[in-house]
Amino acid sequence: MALDREKLRALMKARGVTQKDIKEATGKDARTVSRWMSGGNGPKDRDLRIIAELLSCEPVAFYKNFVDVPDGRVAIHASVSVASYNAFEVMGLRYAVTQRDIIEIAPVLFSILAGHAIRVPEQDLDAWRAAKKAGLYVHIGGNAEEAAGFNLDQRAAGQRKCFGIAAESEDATPRNLFAVALRRLCQDLKGIVDATSMHEPDAGTPLKAVGFNVDPEILSLLAEDDAERVSDFTTGRLRLPARETLERFGMRAVEEEVLRQESARDAKLAELRQESLGKLSAWQAAYAADNPELDAEYQFLAARYFEPEGHIAEGLSAEERDAAYADPFNAERVLKKGCSPHYFGLLGKPDPAAEAQARQVARLEELERLRQASKRTFDKEAA
Repeated sequence: MALDREKLRALMKARGVTQKDIKEATGKDARTVSRWMSGGNGPKDRDLRIIAELLSCEPVAFYKNFVDVPDGRVAIHASVSVASYNAFEVMGLRYAVTQRDIIEIAPVLFSILAGHAIRVPEQDLDAWRAAKKAGLYVHIGGNAEEAAGFNLDQRAAGQRKCFGIAAESEDATPRNLFAVALRRLCQDLKGIVDATSMHEPDAGTPLKAVGFNVDPEILSLLAEDDAERVSDFTTGRLRLPARETLERFGMRAVEEEVLRQESARDAKLAELRQESLGKLSAWQAAYAADNPELDAEYQFLAARYFEPEGHIAEGLSAEERDAAYADPFNAERVLKKGCSPHYFGLLGKPDPAAEAQARQVARLEELERLRQASKRTFDKEAA
């Protein structure tokens, strides 16, 4: 059967959606919905779309043969990300275009950007020559790795590999030429598009829409000027209602959808966290019983040099913060500022206290590695 009931049940559990919710949304009776879930005839296309909207996904996520082409849309559900879906809906609002309109012109737009990409090394050389002619001391590549990377960039351009060529070792840092070209083209489009937060993949890897803001004005409006919510939309962490729903219900539709998604996400994170905490507690008890001296030493040093358990490091994305919160079992402790396993004497003058602290921090990191290895073994045995 095309309907993957296991995936459907998993999505329902993750989103907090019940068979009763599906019954009420589709207008079907309880027996029909039960038959869908137990192996009878699957839902029709209209019902699949309603269920998918409840689950904040595309029907293909649980119905592998689903093809949807209403209202000028194209069947791209199997490959498009939530970030890309959001971009389609925003462009529909801004430019009154359908997915079909955008996909039709996509090869043209892609080829233009690819052409700019393979010219990136040439542009760099032109800028270098102009700077040298003006008497400025400049060079391409700030170090040997960047210089070797630029050679790969030139080879990629010559072979028309618009995404660049991946390095075979750490001795070179080539760029993703497509991403570089995209950022350069967007520099003069401030307020119209914004590529500053777009994820830049390694050389040789195609780009995704994650992080790209196709219309800062509209997304800021839909997010009510909340920068973190704008980021949630551009990264696909939150899914926008369909354009037709936005046009009909406006901000009310956005708020209702966002609150529903956030509630489902928070519930799922809390469930994962409780499961992980249970596993962590069981491992801690077993480790302390098997290694009482090591555990006591670790607890003493950790209280002195580590941030408290549950500390979230600065600079993490929303997704990384969620992952850290949901899985304390696999979390690694973070050293407090100023604590280092390395000792550097100042002007040749020894500092016994600093040297002793560095030794203790190095020992703490060694103990942490032992604990992480123990966790991995415990996890495998529990699986």
